[in-house]
Amino acid sequence: MGVEGETTDQTNLNFYQVTAIVGTRMVEVRALAQAEASTGWEACATGKAMPALDAFTSEPLRRRVDGRRRSARIDDCRTALVWDGRLKAWTAYA
Repeated sequence: MGVEGETTDQTNLNFYQVTAIVGTRMVEVRALAQAEASTGWEACATGKAMPALDAFTSEPLRRRVDGRRRSARIDDCRTALVWDGRLKAWTAYA
């Protein structure tokens, strides 16, 4: 699962990996490091990244799954969606 958080100045990426299925409506997730996947041809202060599987950066969190959206709410501002396997774009404040 990955999360993309957008503001007017930059796009932050947060990735999570499901580490356990708890019952029928809950999963255990852990935050992941991201692997840089930029080619060098991106504009200044932009790039591409993907999750670094099994490179955990947090303790496990249990979250309820929204089966219709195939998502899990991480907190008040982040919702994790199933990753589509494609590189994700990030931008930095310049």
